[in-house]
Order: sequence, then C-alpha cells, then structure tokens
Amino acid sequence: MSTTERDNIKSLLLKMELPYKNLDYYVQAFTHKSYSNEVYLKSQGKIKIADYDRLEFLGDSVLYSVITKFLLQRHADFSSGELSKRRKFLVEGSTLTKLSNKLNFEEYILYSQGEKNNKEHHEKVLEDVFEAFIGAIFLDLGYDFVSKFILDIFIPYYNENEMLSSIDDYKSLLQSKIEKKLKKLPIYECVYISKDKIHPKFKVLCKLDEVIIGEGEGTSKKEAQKNAAFDALKNYVED
Repeated sequence: MSTTERDNIKSLLLKMELPYKNLDYYVQAFTHKSYSNEVYLKSQGKIKIADYDRLEFLGDSVLYSVITKFLLQRHADFSSGELSKRRKFLVEGSTLTKLSNKLNFEEYILYSQGEKNNKEHHEKVLEDVFEAFIGAIFLDLGYDFVSKFILDIFIPYYNENEMLSSIDDYKSLLQSKIEKKLKKLPIYECVYISKDKIHPKFKVLCKLDEVIIGEGEGTSKKEAQKNAAFDALKNYVED
C-alpha cells in the first residue's frame, strides 16, 4: 500500500475532525477484498492486507445497538413493532449508502485496478464500508465516541424522514397521495438491468405524465420500485 493511499484516508479523518489514534483501523475499513487480493498476488504471497470484512461485521452490531437505544429513548410509548419498523428504515442498505455518499467515502475506497471500474456493484460496497468505518471508530475511540458519531449523522436524517420510517409500503402511499391530489397514477419504468447473474442490479424511474419524480436502484425490480417510490415521496409529494 502506498503512502499516498494512507495519506488520503488520513486527510479524510482530519477533514471530519476525527481524533483518531490508530490509522490502520481506518485504512482497513476502506480496503476492498479485491485490493487485498491484488496486493497479495503481486507480492507473491508475502503481503496480506486485511480488508473491511471483519470491521463491517463489528460495525453492523454497534450501529444496531446505538440506533436501538436511540429509538427506545426517543419513543418511550412505542411498541416493539413500531420501533423495529423505524430501526429497519435507519439501518437498511439504501440509508447507509446515502450517508456513505454524503461523506464522500467512494473516493477513498481501495479497489483493485479491475474492480475500480466495476461501479455497478459499488452501492453495496458503500454500505459495507460505512459499517466498517463505524467498527474502526469503535475499536479506536470506544463506544461513547462512536455512539455520538452515529447519532450526529442519523438524528438529522431521521428528523427529516420520520414519517417515511413508519411506512412499510412506499408505493401504495405514493399512489394514494397522487391519486387523491391529481387523480392520476405514477408509472414505474425499468431503465437498467445489470447482466451480472451473481450481483443483479435494477434501476427504476417513477414517472408522472412523463416527468421523472423519483429514481431507485436495487437488486430486484421490486426493491428498485420501492426505492423509486421512496425518492418520489421525499422529493416531490408534499402533505
């Protein structure tokens, strides 16, 4: 691994004003398996760099714990079912990808030369790296610090989208709102399908009178349509 690559990650931490102690945790959090394998092969088995897999596992658990505690405190009168619905909304992949993009994590991820251009799979990577980054902070700075870091990011997002967090079916809600307001129905158009059988990917446009009001991606048409409806609810339809 080059000094430049480590320095790039160090600059991100400084930009985020993160008082890190051990840079290696964060470098690992941004290391994709393809990069680790590439270095291993080039070094003829002499150098093995840890990828983000184990940190992702840790970060997932830490995130789950912090969000659960936050929701329990925020909604003291909610049933476990209502709390679960909101927790699922906050920790689902599309949310983590959005937040990862907001933090510009994509430009710091270490890929192999071949994987770097395979961008149709990077949405899931962004989700994984976000969790790995949380795992890195937990190991480096402890639970209290990572808890504050998580809440500083998630509370504003939750405040903006709390209404949507309680809904299971975005498509039905969007349809009822548009039908009630405009006497029309939204149309979903699938515009992109990945040919990769192992990692399929779909992109769907939600349209109203040929005007795009939402976009969504997913590993199935159903998931892509749900995300397009969610996008339309946030960006177009007002109460």
